Amino acid sequence: MNIIIYHPNSFGGTYDYAIQIFEAYRQHPAVNRCVLLLPENAAYSGENVHKILPTDLVEGSKWYKKLHFVYRNFANPLKLWRYLRSQKQQKSVVVFDEFEQITSFFWSPFFRATKPAAHRYAVVLHDPDRDAYPPTPAIAKRSMKWVMDAMDFGIYHELLPDRIYYKSNPKVQYINSHLGIYPPFPPNSALLADLQKQKADSQLAVIIGNIRAEKNYDLAIKSLPDFPNLKLLVAGRAANSGMDTGIYKRLAAELGVSDRVLWIERFLSDEDLAAVIQASDLVLLNYSATFKSQSGALCLIAPYKKKLLASAGESALAIAVENFEIGSLAQPDDLASMKQQLAALLAQPKAPLLQWEHFLQESSWESNAEKAISVFAKSF
Repeated sequence: MNIIIYHPNSFGGTYDYAIQIFEAYRQHPAVNRCVLLLPENAAYSGENVHKILPTDLVEGSKWYKKLHFVYRNFANPLKLWRYLRSQKQQKSVVVFDEFEQITSFFWSPFFRATKPAAHRYAVVLHDPDRDAYPPTPAIAKRSMKWVMDAMDFGIYHELLPDRIYYKSNPKVQYINSHLGIYPPFPPNSALLADLQKQKADSQLAVIIGNIRAEKNYDLAIKSLPDFPNLKLLVAGRAANSGMDTGIYKRLAAELGVSDRVLWIERFLSDEDLAAVIQASDLVLLNYSATFKSQSGALCLIAPYKKKLLASAGESALAIAVENFEIGSLAQPDDLASMKQQLAALLAQPKAPLLQWEHFLQESSWESNAEKAISVFAKSF
């Protein structure tokens, strides 16, 4: 059995995930050959890594970037299809680690109609609640149905929401495959020293990753007046051109806490991210109720064993935090609940080290690969 992993982006958490499963899958004894398909500008290289997809990072005006985004949403599936035609005689599972949902009306029927008998299609559902995907909820549901219509397998982590598009194709087999731990990188020493200097004698809470409204920066900023010894670090770049961080900066100014909100508004290298997490005392994963997060962020921060505040509710993140007792849960979008949990966490002398160690022991990429591949193999 061969595995072909398709990933059309060159950065972000799912990009890191693609690299980790590529390394795990190709070492599995049931896999003859594993290939990773990436954009031409991706940094990761190696044997059986083919950079055949258009670059996802371009310079130019906002309109040019939007036009390029539309182009990629059509070109990427066509590039993948062309590659698969050259592999049509080989028993292969094509793993869509990401997918072009917005153009699924175009590529899904095409992929189904031309699918080789020797191929199976699997999709990794990193963000399984797709109802809020642009441009409208109705279109999002329909486009996600087209995605699932083309699939043989759906891979999720801990929780699969009860959504109509996951019931539309009865042939899809769903696989609950746990995430592995992302290996820590040596920190950017200059950035770490600078953050420690800015932190001084205060405690530092951090919100990491792409800046998007669902991460509830406003609640974190509104909490600061109640905790004079707490500073907040927002580290990451805007998730899209419509994300305006100015609204949060103005909120901090209105509340008189601008001097306690630190900003690193750029793409973070692995070394930068290591410095950011290492400098912090508390990680905030307190997401909005509309954002059904998977537990990927936990696997990124786990080696650092920090205090953690996450959002309660129906999500893989909340399930993992509760089951392993590695942090506190606040009600989504609830300022009073967040303040209550923050007060309890800040009063704790240290993070739950033993619980984090248990989480580390139970999570591995080898287990992730074994669960998926054991199901894949039965389909041939």
